[in-house]
Amino acid sequence: MHLFRHRSLPTTSSTPHPPDRNLREPHVSSSYSLSPTNEVQLSPRSSSGSLAWSESASDQDAPKTPPPQTRVNEDMDTVKDLPGGSADFNDSTKRRPRSASTQLIGRTPEDIKRIIGDGETGTKLIERYCCGGGCCFMETVPSDTESSNFVPIVLPNNEAFRSLQLKLGRFGLDTELTNVPSLPQTTISFGPPPLSGPKRETHVDRHPPKFVQPHPPYDVFAAPVHHVRELTRPGAVKRTFHFDLDITDYPEEGGVDFKVGGAIGICPPNAPEIVEDIFDALGVPNFVRSKTVTLKTTGGRWPTIWGEEKARELVTTRRELLTWCSDIQSSPPTKPLLRLMAEYADAKNEKKILEYLTSAQGQAAFCE
Repeated sequence: MHLFRHRSLPTTSSTPHPPDRNLREPHVSSSYSLSPTNEVQLSPRSSSGSLAWSESASDQDAPKTPPPQTRVNEDMDTVKDLPGGSADFNDSTKRRPRSASTQLIGRTPEDIKRIIGDGETGTKLIERYCCGGGCCFMETVPSDTESSNFVPIVLPNNEAFRSLQLKLGRFGLDTELTNVPSLPQTTISFGPPPLSGPKRETHVDRHPPKFVQPHPPYDVFAAPVHHVRELTRPGAVKRTFHFDLDITDYPEEGGVDFKVGGAIGICPPNAPEIVEDIFDALGVPNFVRSKTVTLKTTGGRWPTIWGEEKARELVTTRRELLTWCSDIQSSPPTKPLLRLMAEYADAKNEKKILEYLTSAQGQAAFCE
């Protein structure tokens, strides 16, 4: 930073010019320029400095402000983006050192865990930027594709598989996969129905089984739906619907008073055609689907939905469980379910694909 001293600048006459319609070149006068007289260190006390006027200084004596280092770095990056041959950056003698540098702090999933931790704080740190697909824990597929014994995976040729739009890497039947989860623990089992007792009646198409009870003494009431209309515009991310429910026959002994602003619980059944598709895919015979069985569970609330977490022994049918007690549409399949399906898959290519989806190599198969 330079400070300059100044002298009085020449002034022109204040008399107005007479009107002249013939334009002429202006009279050449002496040229003036600014030049530094001496360098002064800038400080809070140097604000009283002045500028110097010189009539003989040349343009080369004019002060020039050197560009900051950050601007040089940005210019270097811009030049690097030019087509090849525009600049040579291989010569270290011409390279200007950068004012800042970066340091690699992580390369593997273990490094990420070490940085952000395993607790809730680390999760909240990345939840705004993570797609949820687990890409940061993905591992590369071993490079065995060049082997003479490599047998590529044949993808299933059906509409159901293509609709998933999976992004599968190049792997084969013998490709080694890591972090494949173990089979989930068996928590339910079926047995024969009790020999004694009243005959059980089921109305699976109209009402859930008796054990699907919200809170005693209240039961699930089948309310007919008269009309449904959508309140939001087509294509809205969050859709809102208006339902007209008929509660005329709701039992009065329940003591429930339906008021504006109140809350109700919804227990919708799965569509019968979807339930049949699952039975067909699992190969369950028709005579077994609605046959009465004894269901035994080791713990949890299922299949009561609102019940306490404990072991149970209930009399039901497989059709009732799939229709009223299983969420088969709103949630995507989990890794334990895919691992269980892989265990019982007959085709080798389908078994390998299911195992790949549960492995570390297939962690980002569902990412967009």
